[in-house]
Amino acid sequence: MIKNKIAKFLTKTLTKLGFVNHYIHHVSGPNDRLILNGKYDEEYPFVNTLFNTMSGTITLGEGVIFGHNCMVITGKHNYESKDIDILRNDVPQGRDIVIGDATWIATGAMIMGGVTIGKHCVVAAGAVVTKDVPDYSFVAGIPAKVIKKI
Repeated sequence: MIKNKIAKFLTKTLTKLGFVNHYIHHVSGPNDRLILNGKYDEEYPFVNTLFNTMSGTITLGEGVIFGHNCMVITGKHNYESKDIDILRNDVPQGRDIVIGDATWIATGAMIMGGVTIGKHCVVAAGAVVTKDVPDYSFVAGIPAKVIKKI
């Protein structure tokens, strides 16, 4: 118990000093748009995953796991109008992401807004998912494509 308290104190202190804590995640946007179904262990969260909820909700099924430095990004800037400040004008909704039960998102993968990843899938390291992924699929590449069925 004391060991856990010391570890948490050091983690918070080092993070404030600018060191990266590889065992926490970050939500950019409204926190209530990150929906976790199932029980997730607070001691081993989403290992430095960025959840961008600026343009939609992100729903994780039960038992979804992430490798280090993944990005789940609903955000999209409205770049089509010349009359707006592109930096401050996000599309506010409609780019929801759903990740099914028991899916593994490997290190460095990116999941872009508006996709559904089925249950029991594997997204390879470094893959960029731009389209829906059917259940029991292994996807890889940029953009990610189904390599094989599991």
